[in-house]
Amino acid sequence: MNKMSCAMASLMMTCGSTAVYATTVDSQTPSDALPATGDSSWSLSFSDEFNGSNLDLTKWQKDESTKTRSPRWDRGIADWWFTPDNVSLDGAGNLVLAVTKEDHNTMRTGSVSSINLYEPTYGYFEARVQIADSTKDTHTAFWLQSQNQSNVDGTANDGAEVDIFESAWFSDTTKAVVHIDGYGADHQASTKGYKAPGMHSGYHTFGVEWNEHVMSIYYDGLLKTQYEGIWVPQVAEFLWLSDGASFGDIGTFASEPLGLLTSAKFDYVRVWQQSNAMSRVIVGANKMNGNFNSEAGASVTYDKTPGWTNLAGDQYQVATKANVAVDGTQNLMVTSTRIAGLNSGYEMVEGDSFDISYDWADNWNWKDGLDKVSISLFVTSDNTLAGTRTNLVTDLSELSSINDSYESVDHDAIYTATAEDAGKVVFVAITSTNTGFARFDNFELVRHSAIPPNNAPVINETPINRADAIIGEEYSGTIANAATDADGDLLTYSLESAPTWLTVASDGTLSGTPTEIGPQSWTIAVTDGMDTTTEQLNITAVEPEPIIPTVLFSDDFETGDASAWIVSGKVLVNRHSSFDGKYGLRLKHETIIDRFISTEGYSNITLSYAREAQKLNGKESLRVRWKVQGTDAWHTLETVYTTPYATVIKELPALADNTNIVLRFVINTNRNKEKAYLDNIVVKGE
Repeated sequence: MNKMSCAMASLMMTCGSTAVYATTVDSQTPSDALPATGDSSWSLSFSDEFNGSNLDLTKWQKDESTKTRSPRWDRGIADWWFTPDNVSLDGAGNLVLAVTKEDHNTMRTGSVSSINLYEPTYGYFEARVQIADSTKDTHTAFWLQSQNQSNVDGTANDGAEVDIFESAWFSDTTKAVVHIDGYGADHQASTKGYKAPGMHSGYHTFGVEWNEHVMSIYYDGLLKTQYEGIWVPQVAEFLWLSDGASFGDIGTFASEPLGLLTSAKFDYVRVWQQSNAMSRVIVGANKMNGNFNSEAGASVTYDKTPGWTNLAGDQYQVATKANVAVDGTQNLMVTSTRIAGLNSGYEMVEGDSFDISYDWADNWNWKDGLDKVSISLFVTSDNTLAGTRTNLVTDLSELSSINDSYESVDHDAIYTATAEDAGKVVFVAITSTNTGFARFDNFELVRHSAIPPNNAPVINETPINRADAIIGEEYSGTIANAATDADGDLLTYSLESAPTWLTVASDGTLSGTPTEIGPQSWTIAVTDGMDTTTEQLNITAVEPEPIIPTVLFSDDFETGDASAWIVSGKVLVNRHSSFDGKYGLRLKHETIIDRFISTEGYSNITLSYAREAQKLNGKESLRVRWKVQGTDAWHTLETVYTTPYATVIKELPALADNTNIVLRFVINTNRNKEKAYLDNIVVKGE
């Protein structure tokens, strides 16, 4: 995190680079889920519907403060903390972030973040939220944060704190804030307030559309404010959902009883990435305020109209008025002295073709034979509205046929991007050609991509040979790296020949359990959605290698002593006691021999030994026992009375696996002729 340590957020979190993500789309998210704007040019890449009873810890961490966050002295909050106990799922599809009063001046709140779990760069981010009660001196927030936010360079290029909303006020207003360059002396912030009707009751959606050039803040699908230039991050940001002690309107915390104060509920969080659709709405309807309905009012000035700026300079001129005919609430007031400019945020690619459409009506003071609406597309020197403008094309409406009557304009392919345009953002300017004013509504700018010839997938291995499979064991492999596509298209794999045991997943993963030995072949198909290429896949099924147990301990007493054992009683190593070889061990009277043996890292433990018992009656025996070291429970493997010398093999139960055991041989006799012999004691494990 460079100079911004983890303590910057007062959290216990792991700092580091962007993680490699597992599957991040919740299976319970509707497959056709779109942002509240209704924009269909997105592909879902992350979601959590917060169903079930446990938070998905592959997507979120429960944040925990290691020191108090900023006190709110003006409302009696001396310290407040993010606490995991204040985070839960309610079983009804909500993430619940509770706010509790611990003592007279201490607040605890809930917070989750996706740091090191999910950190995308660009996209459309949306949360559906029922905010906590702000009058309890808390605020709910949905925000983005970068691990490098404290790098100081005068821009958000290396990361920012992006507050999409914070509900710190009792009125239906909130603010978006972008913080850059840390939180010390170099800190800079850009705060933009916006109206959020009804935000203190029920559920509402808060969203941000973020690309390299523009961040657009949305409330319930309506554009509310925008950032461009130095305020737009260019690096990965993680998601943050939280409650906190309020810094806005002063509420009732000081007089509230201890315990639960209020809770925020997050119904879902979803993130979309831009899809590669051949046709895409750049401006239109709610998107980029193409219908001009984001702020209602009798007369709304440019400084209050999200997205649109008066390029003629006066931001206090009227931009929109209440609609008189078409639809919605507002329409743009078009005059020759007001130039409505918009940063579309869209970076052109050579071959892009642009269509425009809109509704307009001239007003009573227009000159019907002269006045037209003028739409220009332009670029700027620095990809911001403040840059030096270079016009690309100007498209004019036809003359109005009837005063005060809306007419529709639909002009296709007004401009096609050149190689020189590639990488530049397209801007829009709307004005008129003469005096007076017109009403203007439902502007749409649509981009069509040039359709390049498709390159078929190429399989780079002929044939595709993969590692041997083992009979009776689950096979694991992949052919995803066997094919490439020059267009970067998503490749899908399948089996063309009838499968026996092998399964090929669409991403190229190979799986299955072979049952027949020998070389086997299949025909594999890989497609980019338009063209398909096939190739032979070869895998040989082989018998599993035999498992050779490892000797963990052995004693054939050929050293002539019993030094490997802990002995209590009378033992003798001599030639007469041998099962084979020179020496064996004799036990008489009340005698015990023990051996400590480690089986750590091994399973399927076996004990083999040769033993003989002479003239032992029902009260006298040779017993073979074992136990887990450190426990009191002995387990008997064998009890013998009178038996000739023979080798015995015993399998120990799973309790003996991967631990430390004690092996014991014990005899209890009272006559010299009553005795037992041992030889060739071996313990093995796999």
